[in-house]
Amino acid sequence: MESGIFTRLPFTRTLVKQGPGTSACTQCRALFFLSPIAWEDLQAPCVLRCPGGTFAHPPSRRCRKPPAAPVKTFYLQFKFRSTFQDFVGDTIIQESVLNTTAFVLGLALSDVRGYKMEAVEEEYGIVVGNGPPLLSVEVISPFLSKDEADQISMNTWFGAFEVPVDEVKSFTWDQMHPPLPPLPVPPFLPTWAWGLGTSASAAILLLLPVYCCYFRRLANTRRKYRPAAGVDPTFMERVVNESDARLVQRFVARDSGAQLMREAD
Repeated sequence: MESGIFTRLPFTRTLVKQGPGTSACTQCRALFFLSPIAWEDLQAPCVLRCPGGTFAHPPSRRCRKPPAAPVKTFYLQFKFRSTFQDFVGDTIIQESVLNTTAFVLGLALSDVRGYKMEAVEEEYGIVVGNGPPLLSVEVISPFLSKDEADQISMNTWFGAFEVPVDEVKSFTWDQMHPPLPPLPVPPFLPTWAWGLGTSASAAILLLLPVYCCYFRRLANTRRKYRPAAGVDPTFMERVVNESDARLVQRFVARDSGAQLMREAD
């Protein structure tokens, strides 16, 4: 049946199965999560920290086992409007930061933990002595990603903390854990070997000129002259063939006379 531009559809009755009601379910307070043995259990103890192997599931407020996908860790860094000394000496404020972070993210206290606390050393280009504190919180949850945490407004964070927060930053695992610098390449020779080689080379370069220019020349000056013991046949042949005949006769006669004198003695 049509009426104007609208069409009347036939009426159908749908049966909706109602649950057991809120009275049959366990109601957990803020920061507490239901820890059932089986996922379908309606009643179970409420815990602040989920048991080992389980994580808080924000939509259902239950502790669940993680899916097969790997659990990605991210970090939240808060800059508070206070001094570093006030935060270091007050453990109640530090615990309050973890409790508030878990409450805003909808996670259990077992899913958030303190990672690092440091002071701002320089602000607006000015070095400060007791600067504002920077608290980094580690978040481990397979049911909450970093992108979902980034959607939380600054007004929500500012209104949740007891101490005013001025800045909230998020970091991934790789950003908080940069790779280590590469190890230096080992040298071809160790340092002591280079030192030994340099010393030996310097000693050789220093002593070699001294040996060649001083010690050898000094030794040559102290050497005595010794004539050659052998007789050069070429020299004797030239003397016999090219000398004057009288000189040769006189030399032979003198040598023969000297020999006769030696025999007579």
